[in-house]
Amino acid sequence: MAIIPIFKAKKTCGLPHFLDMEAVEGWVKTMPEEFDVLIRKPNSRSDRSTQQNSYYWGVIVDLISGETGYTPDETHDLIKSTFLKNKKVLVVNNKPTEVVSIKSTTDLSTKQMEEFLSFVRMWASQELGLFLPLPNEAEGE
Repeated sequence: MAIIPIFKAKKTCGLPHFLDMEAVEGWVKTMPEEFDVLIRKPNSRSDRSTQQNSYYWGVIVDLISGETGYTPDETHDLIKSTFLKNKKVLVVNNKPTEVVSIKSTTDLSTKQMEEFLSFVRMWASQELGLFLPLPNEAEGE
Protein backbone atom coordinates (compact mmCIF):
# COMPACT_ATOMS: atom_id res chain seq x y z
CA MET A 1 0.00 0.00 0.00
CA ALA A 2 1.46 3.32 -1.08
CA ILE A 3 1.89 6.09 1.45
CA ILE A 4 -0.08 9.18 0.50
CA PRO A 5 1.03 12.18 2.52
CA ILE A 6 -1.35 14.93 3.53
CA PHE A 7 0.14 18.39 3.82
CA LYS A 8 -1.88 21.07 5.57
CA ALA A 9 -2.16 24.39 3.75
CA LYS A 10 -3.94 27.71 4.03
CA LYS A 11 -4.99 30.03 1.27
CA THR A 12 -3.03 33.28 1.24
CA CYS A 13 -3.85 35.85 -1.43
CA GLY A 14 -5.70 33.11 -3.30
CA LEU A 15 -2.72 30.76 -3.40
CA PRO A 16 -1.82 27.75 -1.25
CA HIS A 17 0.63 28.31 1.58
CA PHE A 18 1.91 25.04 3.06
CA LEU A 19 2.23 25.00 6.83
CA ASP A 20 5.29 22.70 6.68
CA MET A 21 7.07 23.65 3.47
CA GLU A 22 10.16 21.64 4.42
CA ALA A 23 8.10 18.42 4.52
CA VAL A 24 6.47 19.26 1.18
CA GLU A 25 9.85 19.92 -0.45
CA GLY A 26 11.25 16.68 0.97
CA TRP A 27 8.38 14.68 -0.46
CA VAL A 28 8.51 16.42 -3.85
CA LYS A 29 12.21 15.44 -4.14
CA THR A 30 11.14 11.77 -4.11
CA MET A 31 8.66 12.25 -6.98
CA PRO A 32 9.32 11.76 -10.70
CA GLU A 33 9.53 14.81 -12.98
CA GLU A 34 5.73 14.83 -13.46
CA PHE A 35 3.26 14.03 -10.68
CA ASP A 36 -0.33 14.68 -9.66
CA VAL A 37 -1.49 17.01 -6.90
CA LEU A 38 -4.86 16.52 -5.23
CA ILE A 39 -6.47 19.48 -3.49
CA ARG A 40 -9.48 18.86 -1.25
CA LYS A 41 -11.32 20.37 1.66
CA PRO A 42 -9.87 19.31 5.03
CA ASN A 43 -11.34 16.29 6.74
CA SER A 44 -13.79 17.79 9.22
CA ARG A 45 -14.20 14.66 11.28
CA SER A 46 -11.63 13.27 13.61
CA ASP A 47 -11.10 9.58 12.89
CA ARG A 48 -10.94 7.18 15.80
CA SER A 49 -7.57 7.43 17.45
CA THR A 50 -4.80 4.86 17.47
CA GLN A 51 -5.19 4.68 21.26
CA GLN A 52 -8.91 3.93 20.90
CA ASN A 53 -8.17 1.20 18.36
CA SER A 54 -5.46 -0.32 20.59
CA TYR A 55 -7.78 -0.25 23.60
CA TYR A 56 -10.61 -1.78 21.56
CA TRP A 57 -8.55 -4.72 20.29
CA GLY A 58 -6.22 -5.13 23.28
CA VAL A 59 -8.80 -4.83 26.05
CA ILE A 60 -12.40 -4.96 24.80
CA VAL A 61 -12.06 -7.62 22.10
CA ASP A 62 -9.44 -9.59 24.04
CA LEU A 63 -11.53 -9.86 27.22
CA ILE A 64 -14.79 -10.66 25.42
CA SER A 65 -12.97 -13.18 23.24
CA GLY A 66 -11.53 -14.87 26.34
CA GLU A 67 -14.97 -14.97 27.98
CA THR A 68 -16.89 -16.29 24.95
CA GLY A 69 -14.27 -18.55 23.37
CA TYR A 70 -14.63 -16.79 20.01
CA THR A 71 -11.55 -15.71 18.10
CA PRO A 72 -10.76 -11.98 18.16
CA ASP A 73 -12.07 -11.61 14.59
CA GLU A 74 -15.29 -13.46 15.45
CA THR A 75 -15.67 -11.29 18.55
CA HIS A 76 -15.13 -8.14 16.48
CA ASP A 77 -17.80 -9.31 14.00
CA LEU A 78 -20.21 -10.06 16.87
CA ILE A 79 -19.68 -6.62 18.40
CA LYS A 80 -20.03 -4.84 15.06
CA SER A 81 -23.21 -6.72 14.13
CA THR A 82 -24.67 -5.89 17.55
CA PHE A 83 -23.85 -2.17 17.60
CA LEU A 84 -23.04 -1.00 14.08
CA LYS A 85 -25.87 -2.65 12.12
CA ASN A 86 -27.87 -0.43 9.80
CA LYS A 87 -31.17 -1.62 8.33
CA LYS A 88 -32.88 0.04 5.39
CA VAL A 89 -35.96 -0.91 3.44
CA LEU A 90 -35.58 -0.39 -0.29
CA VAL A 91 -38.34 -0.91 -2.80
CA VAL A 92 -37.23 -3.17 -5.64
CA ASN A 93 -39.82 -4.04 -8.33
CA ASN A 94 -42.53 -2.63 -6.03
CA LYS A 95 -41.50 -5.04 -3.26
CA PRO A 96 -40.00 -3.81 0.02
CA THR A 97 -36.62 -5.40 0.55
CA GLU A 98 -34.68 -5.11 3.81
CA VAL A 99 -31.01 -4.32 3.29
CA VAL A 100 -28.62 -4.76 6.20
CA SER A 101 -25.15 -3.24 6.32
CA ILE A 102 -22.61 -3.17 9.10
CA LYS A 103 -20.49 -0.07 9.54
CA SER A 104 -16.75 -0.49 10.00
CA THR A 105 -15.10 0.84 13.15
CA THR A 106 -12.57 2.54 10.87
CA ASP A 107 -15.39 4.84 9.73
CA LEU A 108 -16.10 6.09 13.25
CA SER A 109 -14.98 9.49 14.51
CA THR A 110 -13.27 9.66 17.91
CA LYS A 111 -16.59 10.71 19.48
CA GLN A 112 -18.54 7.93 17.74
CA MET A 113 -15.86 5.40 18.72
CA GLU A 114 -16.11 6.40 22.39
CA GLU A 115 -19.91 6.08 22.27
CA PHE A 116 -19.51 2.67 20.62
CA LEU A 117 -17.01 1.57 23.31
CA SER A 118 -19.36 2.78 26.04
CA PHE A 119 -22.24 0.72 24.62
CA VAL A 120 -19.99 -2.34 24.35
CA ARG A 121 -18.86 -1.97 27.97
CA MET A 122 -22.49 -1.72 29.18
CA TRP A 123 -23.55 -4.68 27.02
CA ALA A 124 -20.67 -6.85 28.25
CA SER A 125 -21.56 -6.01 31.84
CA GLN A 126 -25.28 -6.70 31.43
CA GLU A 127 -25.24 -9.63 29.00
CA LEU A 128 -21.97 -11.38 29.85
CA GLY A 129 -21.44 -10.28 33.45
CA LEU A 130 -18.02 -9.11 32.29
CA PHE A 131 -16.31 -5.98 33.62
CA LEU A 132 -14.43 -4.12 30.89
CA PRO A 133 -12.11 -1.47 32.35
CA LEU A 134 -12.04 2.06 31.01
CA PRO A 135 -8.90 2.98 29.05
CA ASN A 136 -7.28 4.65 32.07
CA GLU A 137 -8.06 1.55 34.18
CA ALA A 138 -6.55 -0.92 31.72
CA GLU A 139 -2.99 -2.14 32.17
CA GLY A 140 -0.60 -0.64 29.67
CA GLU A 141 -2.96 2.21 28.80
